[in-house]
Amino acid sequence: MLQNFMDDSGLTPAEVAARIGYSRSSLAVFLSGHYNVRVEGNTANTANIRAAIKGLIDEFTADTGEDLRAGGEIYQDATFKKVRQAFYSAVDHGHAYCLDGAPGTRKSFMLKRLCRELATVDANKNGHGRRAMYVYCKQDVPPCELLRRIAKAAGLPTKGSIAQLLRKLQFFLRGRRCVLALDEAQHLSVACIETVRELFDEPPHFGLIFAGSHAVQDLFNDLRLEQARQRLSRTIVLPGLVRDDVERIAEAEFGRKPPKSVIDDIIAESTVEDFRQTFAARRMDKAAGRSTYICARSVWFAIQRMKELAAAHKKGGVA
Repeated sequence: MLQNFMDDSGLTPAEVAARIGYSRSSLAVFLSGHYNVRVEGNTANTANIRAAIKGLIDEFTADTGEDLRAGGEIYQDATFKKVRQAFYSAVDHGHAYCLDGAPGTRKSFMLKRLCRELATVDANKNGHGRRAMYVYCKQDVPPCELLRRIAKAAGLPTKGSIAQLLRKLQFFLRGRRCVLALDEAQHLSVACIETVRELFDEPPHFGLIFAGSHAVQDLFNDLRLEQARQRLSRTIVLPGLVRDDVERIAEAEFGRKPPKSVIDDIIAESTVEDFRQTFAARRMDKAAGRSTYICARSVWFAIQRMKELAAAHKKGGVA
C-alpha cells in the first residue's frame, strides 16, 4: 500500500518519513520487509509505524468525488452521441479514433464520464468485463513513463522496462475487451505512439482513442507514423456548443427556462477565439476575421457564477 501510495503521490521515502514522524532509516527497514528487526527505540513491533503509514494513506486517498470544475451532467447532444459511439466501437471492436477539439469542447469530460460509465455497466462481470483506461499525456512524456501511466490506470504494477510493462498489460488483460483513451495526445512523440500501437496490433487488441487539440491531427501526418495513421478508423472534429445547446444546459441547471437576456449573457461570456482556425483562415486571407466558438467549460462556469450570485441575492448578501 505504501509503495503504491508513493507512486501515486510522488512523495519520496524521506518525505513520507517526515510526515509520519519516523526517521528515514526506520522507513527503509520497513520498506525492505525486515519486519522482525527493531525499527524504532527498543521495540520490534511494527504496529506503530504501520498505523502511522495507514493514517497518512487514508488522509490523502479519501474519495473526493467529482472534479469540481467539470460540471455535473452530460447532456446528450449530437457531439456526445458521436463520441460515445466511437468510444464503444473502440471497446467492442478494437478500433482507433482521433478526437480533435479546441480547448473547452469537453474532450476530457466526455472521455472520463464514458470510462466511468463502462466500469459501472460491467462492474458485476467478475473480472471479465470490459476495461477502459483514461491516461493524461503530459508534455514530452517518454514511452516508458506513458506505459507506467497506462499500467496504473489498469490497476497493474508500474515497475519495469518497456518490454516488461507491455507484457504485463497483455498478460493481465488477455481475453478482455479494452479501450485506452489518451488525452492531450498532441504531446505524444513518434516513439510513444509506436509503442502504444503494439497494444493495438497484438492481443488483447486494445481500442485506442487519441484526443487532443492544436495539431493532434498533424501528428499523424508524420511519415514515420504511416502505419499508425492507417489504423485510425476516423477523425472526429469536436465543435463548440451552439445556442440551442446553451439553452438546454441552462434550463437543466436553473430548473426553468431562463430569459433570452440570460442566455445572451452566458454566450457572450463563453465565446472564445479559436486561434488555430483564425490562423488557418488568415494564412489564406490576411483580412479574415476572428474564428470563435462557445466554450462548454466557460458555459458551466458562467452558469455556476450566476447561480451563486442568485443565491447570495436571495440571502440579501448583494444588492
